[in-house]
Amino acid sequence: MIVLANEGYAIINMNYALGYETHYPAPIIQIGEMVQYMETIKGKYPFINDQEFIIGGDSAGAFLAAQFTLIQTNPNYATLTSITPVLDKDQLLGIVLFCGPYDFTKLRNLVEQDSKLRSVSNILTDQIIPFFANNIGYAFLGDYNWVSNESWEMLTLNQYVTSDFPTAFITDANTLSFEDHGKQLGATLKSLGVDVTEVYYEAVLTHEYQFNLGTISSDNRNYAKETFDVLLSFLENIK
Repeated sequence: MIVLANEGYAIINMNYALGYETHYPAPIIQIGEMVQYMETIKGKYPFINDQEFIIGGDSAGAFLAAQFTLIQTNPNYATLTSITPVLDKDQLLGIVLFCGPYDFTKLRNLVEQDSKLRSVSNILTDQIIPFFANNIGYAFLGDYNWVSNESWEMLTLNQYVTSDFPTAFITDANTLSFEDHGKQLGATLKSLGVDVTEVYYEAVLTHEYQFNLGTISSDNRNYAKETFDVLLSFLENIK
């Protein structure tokens, strides 16, 4: 956030209610409340433009950003979720997604230890990751049986995106993260004619790699900085 603000962007950061304390869809509703709150403070902060937005998020926040954007751009999906849009689709200039899960089915398969989704079989991938994924799912949804509850299929976002989805920046790491989710979402958006900028690497990088701006890899590359530079170009092109 700070590095983007240093580039001259007005950054609005929010805290949303965490799992176990509240459950979905509370965070999505809170994003809408934040957007509406901006109307009340724009006089105090004249650099805020409450008519044009670029939505962004990381990890679970990336999912929330993507679903919030989907609700604003697909009326049928808004009806499905029973969440009222707070923005016109033309107010969304773009979306920035870091390391997020966007596919309910892939998460469910992970918990069920579908070996097709993993290339390495060990205690980490076969026991620890499914355990945490299952508990994160419960914390987020408040449903102990979320893995077998078909009603959560609406969380597979690529099934509902349309050509009205804004231009997107998507990146992820290839280890202990959700790269396959990002690539699938990107491919779906491109098939709909949406402009998508994607950043992926062959080097072994882990979840939220983009925060390591001061890290030089063994191949003498700073992958976080490279991604940040692509992001700046993406943002510049949609100003």
